[in-house]
Amino acid sequence: MRTNGRTVACAALNALCLCTSTWGLRRATAVRLPASLAGAGHRQFLTILAVVATIITNVANLGALVAGDARARRWARQVALPVALVVETVVAVVYWPLRVFALPLIMHDVKDGSRMPLAVSVDCAVHLAPVVLLAADYAVVERRPFEMSLGRAWLVVTALGLGYKRYLAVVVDRAGGAVYPYPFLDVAEPYQSGIFVVVTTAAWGVFWAYKRVHVRST
Repeated sequence: MRTNGRTVACAALNALCLCTSTWGLRRATAVRLPASLAGAGHRQFLTILAVVATIITNVANLGALVAGDARARRWARQVALPVALVVETVVAVVYWPLRVFALPLIMHDVKDGSRMPLAVSVDCAVHLAPVVLLAADYAVVERRPFEMSLGRAWLVVTALGLGYKRYLAVVVDRAGGAVYPYPFLDVAEPYQSGIFVVVTTAAWGVFWAYKRVHVRST
């Protein structure tokens, strides 16, 4: 694809992703949470944090295109995009199998699909569309694999994993009766830490896979 075509594709994909993600975020955060989750609010959910990262990436890409700033574009393409894409991929890979086969592991007080708090359109807007559109942006627009090294990516995903674990420890008032946002995290140590280690390692594996499968183009 020629440069002009890549620019148009980048603008179109990020504009579409921005619209669907913003709409999904507004609708998802309008859902009333049970008392055990209300204290920490929607900000405790990795899905919501991932969508915010996606929106930041979309805005950064569109802003860089409008401004024509090489440094801003590099940050958008080589920092924001890989982080958002990896996190959204982890969210989708964890969410959808559990959504289909083990719903009680990801939603409190929801035993089957008949009591889903999210409409299908909203569900797809926050759990599917972001990863599909970001992956399309990476595959279609980027001529080469991400520049970030595997070592640096390991540091980034480890920092994000530890940061999210610590963040939950701060915002979730366990002493006050609050629960973690996802039932599969409501386990004792060292099992909870083990889950974070597995997910963090999987995130690094996702980054490795994206670098590996990307087809270099001229």
